[in-house]
Amino acid sequence: MVIKMKVTKEILEDAKNWYLEGNSLRRIAKLIEEKYGVKIGKTTVGYHLKRAIKLRNKKEIMAMKRGTFLDEKEIVKLYTECKLSLRQIAQRFRASPSGVKWILLKNNVKLRSKREGGILRKGKYKKPPFRGTLEEKAYLIGIVLGDLHVRMRNSQFTIEVNTATTRKSMADLLTNVFSKYTDGTICYPDKEKGFRFYAYLDRSFDFLLKAKENIQVIKNFKHREFLAFLSGFFDAEGSIVRRSKKSLRYEIKIGNTNKQILEIIQQRLREMKISAGIYRYSRGGRYHYLNDRKIINKKEYYMLEIRRKNDVLTFLKILNIKHPEKVERKEEAIQFFMGKSIVKNYYFSILYNRLISLKKPLTVKEFAKINNLNYFAALSYLRRNAKRGFTQKVGEKYVVSKKGRNFLVFYKNALTFHNS
Repeated sequence: MVIKMKVTKEILEDAKNWYLEGNSLRRIAKLIEEKYGVKIGKTTVGYHLKRAIKLRNKKEIMAMKRGTFLDEKEIVKLYTECKLSLRQIAQRFRASPSGVKWILLKNNVKLRSKREGGILRKGKYKKPPFRGTLEEKAYLIGIVLGDLHVRMRNSQFTIEVNTATTRKSMADLLTNVFSKYTDGTICYPDKEKGFRFYAYLDRSFDFLLKAKENIQVIKNFKHREFLAFLSGFFDAEGSIVRRSKKSLRYEIKIGNTNKQILEIIQQRLREMKISAGIYRYSRGGRYHYLNDRKIINKKEYYMLEIRRKNDVLTFLKILNIKHPEKVERKEEAIQFFMGKSIVKNYYFSILYNRLISLKKPLTVKEFAKINNLNYFAALSYLRRNAKRGFTQKVGEKYVVSKKGRNFLVFYKNALTFHNS
């Protein structure tokens, strides 16, 4: 049975000894309860001790608590024998590097210098020097300028490439691309429902750093190098968009916060007779949600866009992209333009047959009779396609518009190609 009573001289003396041994006020209160059967709060213990001795300040308390839950012998062994770094040991124990450092100093372990640590890190991964082609170099520059961060590690022996992405397909692409040049590729899920990617490369990959510091280097690319660069940049930042299932248009979009890169790409595309426009997609400070995650645009975001059918088709054919989802989308768009999928679309087949009946002007009643529709269904169909630009009203009759005539030619060519 626990009783409440005053703090006696005997209890106070034991409390002083326990405190000087390094026990906390909470721990001392428990020890008093165990020995004397007296229930005293930690505040009361602190009140009486403060009148008898000087108590530890917050800094001293934190120093005593630091690392008390860690296995000191194991930490010393990992640092001295296994040659792990402070960060690696901290990750293993889910502690802070400073806490690990404090334990090592406490156990009189001499810490390695930056030079010694750099030499150890240099040998952690196999990082062969870059011996690829100019096209490979251009592709890597493209993908890095698109969506990756690059820095030289403190050791000056290793170049680190890293990024965060919400798409697993992008994480897989980066792993496949960089695993060719190093076995130091690391990819893992992060706390924000995305992925973190790291690659540790030989310092001969410093051309990635130079490209980040001076994007003008891409102006000097020869034609094949530029196409390789564009493929890498598109893998990182590009998309192939179809507005809807009923749309006849695929568009190319490439977004980036660096408008200068997009302007260089636009100029090189013009030299290849491909028309592309640039506009500001969003202002800095705006945000949107992706997978319940709030993403804030810290900088202004620009978009390069290609809309004309022939330009889109040419652009897709010259690219050698590697992103699996975009490769699939590219083939889908090319097949659509070449007529392999459009002839299977029920909506387009109906539209084609009904526009043929409008080669001569028809009233709503005449259109309904030819196409086996009731009056109101025919009226609704004609009005809807007038808004979409395939038909137009002239007086009391409807005719095929210029867009509608272009569609008829396009669909007829698709039929011919598909049936050949």
